[in-house]
Amino acid sequence: EKSKAEESHEKGGRLWMAAVKSVEEQPVSPRGPGTPYSLQIDNVSGCHSSVSHADSEEEDAYLFTANMARKRVRAVQLLGFGVVGFVLGFCGSVLVMSSCNFVTAETQVGDGYEVSSSFDLHYGLWKYSPLDSAFNNYSYCYRYDEKHTSFTPWIPRIGGSSALGFATYSLAVLWFYLIRGSATYVTWKLAVVCLVVAGLGQASTFWILLDDICTSSTTANCRLSGIAYLSGAISLFWFALAMEM
Repeated sequence: EKSKAEESHEKGGRLWMAAVKSVEEQPVSPRGPGTPYSLQIDNVSGCHSSVSHADSEEEDAYLFTANMARKRVRAVQLLGFGVVGFVLGFCGSVLVMSSCNFVTAETQVGDGYEVSSSFDLHYGLWKYSPLDSAFNNYSYCYRYDEKHTSFTPWIPRIGGSSALGFATYSLAVLWFYLIRGSATYVTWKLAVVCLVVAGLGQASTFWILLDDICTSSTTANCRLSGIAYLSGAISLFWFALAMEM
């Protein structure tokens, strides 16, 4: 006949195995088709068949605590990614799109076929710094147009704009899930796909190194600026967030 200590130890073992089984079967985010999924903690059910003792309230409390702890950790992880996604991803993308200093190129300036001198001019995705701005500590920029230059970087511009749009949708889905505590499988999977597309689009901003801005006969020594490195970090973050989701 078993002592009370042995029975208590055995009961704890059965409870632990049941808790592990219950937690493993509970999704921590809407990754699977069993949706809609709620972040809210519900009472644990369906474990009585695997645990054979009368104290059901103690079992439910034990499994409830284990399940709640796992969901809470998952929520904190997603919350951290959501905050970084807004600050680094969204705000950083807006900064990349609005900056006029993605690359710096040594640009030759002269009349006719006679080159007089060269200056370091800044070029962004939508704006660039003209020659007269270089004499004023690059204090202002012009938009790309035929009046000033024909170096419009169309591929980086389209890639950066599409990345911002796709990533905005994904962040909206993530924050809606964190605030309301629910999401559907379709919207969640679509958000993950959009993050992958956003990462590729953000990476395409480096196509500017292969564009006329850096390959023209009037420019040389094209160098990346801090905004370009920020764009690379944003691209990597979108891929990381897609893997996390």
